[in-house]
Amino acid sequence: MTRIVFDTNVLLSAVISERGTSSKLVLLAAQGKITGFTSLAILREFGEVAMRDYPFSNARVERIVGGFLNYLQLVTPDFT
Repeated sequence: MTRIVFDTNVLLSAVISERGTSSKLVLLAAQGKITGFTSLAILREFGEVAMRDYPFSNARVERIVGGFLNYLQLVTPDFT
């Protein structure tokens, strides 16, 4: 199975535009057609950028991140 790491830019792009490539990748992960990975650091950064640069509330970010955690596997990188 194809394995993809979802970084902040891909996750944010997927949320902002449902018609883009990032959104299609997230959908494939949600459908179990690919294996998606992310980290707590990436999800934290996603929340910070979403609230700083876009009109996302803390509650909305929490809902989105909760959704991601339903189908993206958390990894802990050995380095940053």
